[in-house]
Amino acid sequence: MADWSSTPGAGIYGSLSSIGPGWGTILSYKKAPPLLNLTISATPSTLTIYPGSSKTSLITIDSVSFAGFTNLTTITTPSGPIASTTNPLLEIAEGGSNTTTLTISVPTGTTVGIYDVRVTGSGGILGSRATIVEVIVRDFTMTPDSQVAHALVGQPEVSHIELGGLNNFNDSVVLSVVSSPSASNVILFPSNVKVRPGSASTVTLSFNSSAAYIYILTITGQSEGSSHSINVTVIIQDFKISVSPPISPVMADSNQTLSLLLSGINGFSGTLTLNASVSPHGPAIKVTPQTVILIPGETGDAHLSIELPSTIAAGSYSITIDATGSGIHHQTIMPLDVTHPTSGQPPQPQFTILGLQLLQFLGLVSLMVALGTILAYKKILNR
Repeated sequence: MADWSSTPGAGIYGSLSSIGPGWGTILSYKKAPPLLNLTISATPSTLTIYPGSSKTSLITIDSVSFAGFTNLTTITTPSGPIASTTNPLLEIAEGGSNTTTLTISVPTGTTVGIYDVRVTGSGGILGSRATIVEVIVRDFTMTPDSQVAHALVGQPEVSHIELGGLNNFNDSVVLSVVSSPSASNVILFPSNVKVRPGSASTVTLSFNSSAAYIYILTITGQSEGSSHSINVTVIIQDFKISVSPPISPVMADSNQTLSLLLSGINGFSGTLTLNASVSPHGPAIKVTPQTVILIPGETGDAHLSIELPSTIAAGSYSITIDATGSGIHHQTIMPLDVTHPTSGQPPQPQFTILGLQLLQFLGLVSLMVALGTILAYKKILNR
């Protein structure tokens, strides 16, 4: 198509020269088809979608002079969100339009970022037209200050959960908590948190249990279909005290020493103070030592001394043993039955000889002496 003047006989236009004629003017050809005269658009063309949720956009095809069927296909770049149209094959009348719904789902775990969903409408050999839906994937995070928390039985403890946004997340997160096994004194505050770009929000988790147990707390946050859950293990600690009971009944005028065994539950450690009391008064009791240090995984012991005087009244007594440590108080109550070798009553300050009381015995002796004197006197008179 350049100047062919330097080529003999070619003329200035070469093969396109009308004089000759040039070979380019005698080639057979087919007329090219008209361009695909339609447009395709998406409303809205930008969607913010959280992982685990989906949204829709309306795809509209407008025809100027095209009439026929248009086949719709989708492709996402980079891969992640999943896009599909309700009706991938649309019939278009010349000068008319048709619509279908584009659904875009973002699977849980999709990386935050910006994705392009290209929707292409093909008219066969006439070509194709396309539109792009921009998908912005944002999300939030939940991070506990500790995944394992320790608390003492009957005492409130708190933990904290920090919520943050990813990719300019700016929305509210609704929180809930479930305990396994079930516990009634578990509270999240606040339960609705606004998470803003560039800042973190903090939620307080408080718990209190009257039983030593290991609880699994599942905290769930939800925002527009996006859901995240974390677990916090709460270990409730306690201690227990046990005593070996005395041999019952216990005889008066005797002593006994009983063993007290103390042990921690779920890793409890601390200093325990021991005291003992008896009701009604009578036995003399004493705990040794009165202070026991508990170490996790080990046991501590003490002794309870019981002294029963010979003059103690027979009957039932109650010994109460108190153990206090780290704000926890436990007590155990032990019955004590006291008896005597014979009547079961305290001995009287009297002596018996052959079953007779001393005064009775002396009176009998005096009587016998008197009778002997009288008999002797009578014998003398008879002589």
